[in-house]
Amino acid sequence: MKDIFKSPRALRVYGICALVLSALCIIFRTVGIMFFFDSDIGYFQRGSIVGILAVLLPAIGVVAALIICAIPNICPPVGEARNTRAVRLAAVLPAIGFGGYAVSYIIRLLEYMTIVPSVPVTYWLLLLSTVLSAVFFALLAFRKNNGNALFVITGVAVVVWMVLSLAEAYFDVYIQMNSPLKIGFQFATLSAVLLTVNELRTDLDVKRPRFHLFSATVATIFLGSASISSIVGSIMDKMPENYILYYSDCVLLPLFIFAAVRLICICFSKSVPDAEASDSEQQ
Repeated sequence: MKDIFKSPRALRVYGICALVLSALCIIFRTVGIMFFFDSDIGYFQRGSIVGILAVLLPAIGVVAALIICAIPNICPPVGEARNTRAVRLAAVLPAIGFGGYAVSYIIRLLEYMTIVPSVPVTYWLLLLSTVLSAVFFALLAFRKNNGNALFVITGVAVVVWMVLSLAEAYFDVYIQMNSPLKIGFQFATLSAVLLTVNELRTDLDVKRPRFHLFSATVATIFLGSASISSIVGSIMDKMPENYILYYSDCVLLPLFIFAAVRLICICFSKSVPDAEASDSEQQ
């Protein structure tokens, strides 16, 4: 039985299941927002099967991924994540996403300054973290080896951006605290934090392959379902009128693509360690 879990095929099956589950989460959440969502109160319609599945499926996926990645005896052999050409190409997208957000944020900040001369410190911190986040993914995209202070600082900036965005959603008084919109966005930003922490370890000595696999899995699930459904809902005018996270969703979308590519590269890489090596390296 142990040989079944420790075969390279098991890791591929894991990857396929994770990607299929992510696609289902995106579909159910998008369909739920389009047809079974009350934009006036920010909730799915009571008793809606689609709405229930949109909430239940991501939770099932995260629990399953946590169990598999946390227990060495059932976790497939996971090799070290490498910045392959596919990963570097995918990193271009969040670099562009953060860059576009920075431009739009500067425009909004200038408009804000014409009304209120005094700008809160957190606004400047968000702008700085946005620019540095774009640099982080640019480094991933255009440099094969990263591990210097600049890479670490810009990676921390991504975490800061996610925390600030999570706080913005949390303290948004116009959307209910337990609204699936708010909860989905918060879990998406938290999953992006986990993925960023593991991306920082890619070119460092401290690596946690199983943790990287878990973070890529949950990021693929939450970033995709939160961003795509909200963007589609905003375009089709199905979201609450006071929904303020559209620009942030546009940043999470390219991050979802990057997370999915990272997950694919981890699960379908040809350089997979054997079972004994995997057990010793991942302790």
